[in-house]
Amino acid sequence: MSYLLALDIGGTHARLAVQPEGKPVQLCRAPGFTLLQNGPEETFHRCGALISAALTALGETPAGCAALCCGASGVDDEASRAQYAAIFEALGFAKEAVQVHNDCELPLLALGRPAVLLAAGTGSLALAQDGAGRLARCGGWGLFTSDEGSATRLAWEALACAVRSWDGVVSAPALTRLLEQEAGLHCPLDAERFARAAINDKRQLAALAPLVCRAAEQSDAPVLELLDRQAALLANAAAAAAAKLGLCTPPVLLWGSLLLKTAALRAPLVHWLTQRGLGPTAPAEQSALDAALALARRAAAEKGPA
Repeated sequence: MSYLLALDIGGTHARLAVQPEGKPVQLCRAPGFTLLQNGPEETFHRCGALISAALTALGETPAGCAALCCGASGVDDEASRAQYAAIFEALGFAKEAVQVHNDCELPLLALGRPAVLLAAGTGSLALAQDGAGRLARCGGWGLFTSDEGSATRLAWEALACAVRSWDGVVSAPALTRLLEQEAGLHCPLDAERFARAAINDKRQLAALAPLVCRAAEQSDAPVLELLDRQAALLANAAAAAAAKLGLCTPPVLLWGSLLLKTAALRAPLVHWLTQRGLGPTAPAEQSALDAALALARRAAAEKGPA
C-alpha cells in the first residue's frame, strides 16, 4: 500500500505527516534540526529517526512512498536543496518521489495563484509567486544583512534602543523596565554582553521580542518608531519581490507568529503595504506541514497509479 509523506523541518521543531492510502493522516514531531545548525551527518540521522519511527508504527517502508514533500528552514539555494534530496535518497526514497523546498515556499506553492507571502518569526522573508508558479524572493538572508521585521531583528534593535534609554538619549521606560525585570538586563554593558553571547543563536535574541511588543503596547515612543521602521522595511521587501515578477496589486499572505500575533507590528505593516501598492492582507491559508502534504498529494495525482 502506498502513502504520502510531508515534513516541516525547522530549528525549533520538526513535524511529519504521513497518510497511507485510504487512511487518516498520522502526525509525528521531534526537536528541530537544520543543515546549518547541525550539519549534514546529524541532519541525516535525526531526519532518519523521525521518519523511521513514523513508518515503523505503520508497517511501511521508504519504497512504498508515492510522494514526499519536505519544507526545511535554510533551503536557500540549489546546493542545500540537493543536500536534503540526497538525505532522502540515502534513506531509501525514490529520487523521483522527492521534492524539497524552503519552508516559506510551501503555502504559496500550495495556493497555486499569484500572491506575495510575508513571513516573520525568528527570521523574515518575502516571496512572490506568479500565475506560472515562478517564485521571486527578497530578504531572509540572515540577521546581519536582512531579516527585517523578524523577532531577532526587533530584539537586536530594541537592545540598542534600551542602551540609548539607559544613556539618556531617548526615553523608553517600559522597554528598560521589562528588560530589567524579565531578562535580567540592567545597563548598557548587560545588553552588550547578552548580544555578544547570543550572536550565533538567533533563538536567544528572538526570545526578547515579546518584551519589545509589550513595551509597544505600553506606548514607548521609541519602540513604536522601531516597529514602524521595521514594518516599512518588510513592505519594501514584499514590493520588491512582487516587482521581480511584474505583479500588480497582489494579495499579501501573512505567515509566522510575529505577524499574526503582534498588532503593533501588523498595523503599520498594513499601512506601508497599501502605500507600496500591494493588495489586501490575510493570514496564509495553510500551515507549512499542511501545505507540504497538499503538494505531495498533488505530485502523486500528477504521477498517476504506479
